[in-house]
Amino acid sequence: MANHDPELYAEWQRETKANGPGGEAVTGYIGQRSNIAANGHREGWLRDQCVQWLKGEQATEDVVARDPKRPLCLYFSLDFPHAGLNPPAEFEDLYDIDDIVERPLPPWAGQGNEHRPSHLEGFFEAWQELSPEQRRRTTLRYYAATSYVDSCFQTVVDTCREQGLMDDALIVFTADHGEMLGDRSHRFSKYCLYDPSVRVPLVVSGSRVPADLRGQADERPAELIDILPTICRQAGAPIREHLPGGDLLGAPLPPRLI
Repeated sequence: MANHDPELYAEWQRETKANGPGGEAVTGYIGQRSNIAANGHREGWLRDQCVQWLKGEQATEDVVARDPKRPLCLYFSLDFPHAGLNPPAEFEDLYDIDDIVERPLPPWAGQGNEHRPSHLEGFFEAWQELSPEQRRRTTLRYYAATSYVDSCFQTVVDTCREQGLMDDALIVFTADHGEMLGDRSHRFSKYCLYDPSVRVPLVVSGSRVPADLRGQADERPAELIDILPTICRQAGAPIREHLPGGDLLGAPLPPRLI
């Protein structure tokens, strides 16, 4: 985005400059109502670039045109719902602040430092000073950013379908980490091993999924290391013996420590 549309990128930088490294300053979690159109955010820009590439409409010097004769492997990676939380206004408007449940303030006395990363120092004091509505607005904006990601992902999937790419397809939707979002004494981001930090969505779909497994919730413990063996097996590629994961569409998975 910075190289292809520097003016758009500069506008995004101006709106988010106070959010700190990785968007994880207190201001990044408080967020703001965005004045940038949905296609001006990095997610919307990447979505549009991806759609154009799938349609074969764009091939810049650093983007090789899609060859329709070759199998497709598409990696579509978005930053939201990571902080800073400035989702497009129309997605913030999907939610009513009165429907957001307030997270009760924990007993602050004697909380200690508890492995809090240094760049998140000051969160606990700052959060006490916010009004209940301001704290609930953080949750609302996280929901809004998630809905924005869902919308972008759906657009790409729809484009694949329009281009006839879904007849023999495997789709994996996942994330690299979770979000505490105020849980456990108002922790934020990751940096711990509580469930909200380490658990992520993992959805496997598409026509390559056996019919008897579609629409099912699999209760087996799974990890991101299972994705590569799963893709290799479906692509007919050899799975190296040293890989630690297993095929999510096969059985059994390797033993897990839980």
